[in-house]
Amino acid sequence: MGQAFTRGIISSENEHSCFVIERETVNQNICSESGAQVFGSISDLVNEVSVDDFDACVIAVKPNDVATVGEEFVGNIPDHSLVISIAAGVTIGSLQSYFVGFPVVRAMPNLAASQLLSATAMCVADGLQEKDLFIANSILEMLGTVVLVQEDQMDLVTAISGSGPAYFFFLAELLIQSAQERGMNAETAHQLVNQTFIGAATMSNENGSITALREKVTSPGGTTQAAITVFEENNLAELIGKALDTAVSRSIELSGK
Repeated sequence: MGQAFTRGIISSENEHSCFVIERETVNQNICSESGAQVFGSISDLVNEVSVDDFDACVIAVKPNDVATVGEEFVGNIPDHSLVISIAAGVTIGSLQSYFVGFPVVRAMPNLAASQLLSATAMCVADGLQEKDLFIANSILEMLGTVVLVQEDQMDLVTAISGSGPAYFFFLAELLIQSAQERGMNAETAHQLVNQTFIGAATMSNENGSITALREKVTSPGGTTQAAITVFEENNLAELIGKALDTAVSRSIELSGK
């Protein structure tokens, strides 16, 4: 996700410089190829770059590493810099204890950030200044759509939009597989499924009601209705709800709550 975030910011039109701290050589090369300036540690960064004017620092590490990053910030990064964490499950309270004195925002983008099409949810600490909220919105909006939610909804956000791209890919896989099993070659099936999803997503984005669009395609007694009836008879809605509940529970478990 950190790499996707970097590619998104670098490829967007903005006035910001982008510096990346990455310890692993392979990932350093990937981020360098995106056009970011890459350093192996915070110490390396502050030795070569003036950090006084940093607007924000995006924390894109594994949840277990966030506390260590916070320790490295002390004395190196000025505490007027906004901290935007995209580490799954790390709460606002935890961020405030790791980055003492820093304004903090918790965000959940998804993999489409690399295409500037992320669905990103964010929640903010109480008392966050308007200028910091503006900075957070400005940075996250480079990656796509941003919505502000309460923190108690972040586990549900993780299950819906954080994991959502994988649901899309999984459904696409199943449609392609089913088409192949019925005699269609893989390339043709892939083209049809891919373009159908692109078209449907574009129509959904340009129209207010997804239900109205679905009803428009679903002629009574037609082929689409026949397929949807099978979904309904086999409780697809219940299955999706159960999947989301399981993902939410796993998110809560991973966050240590």
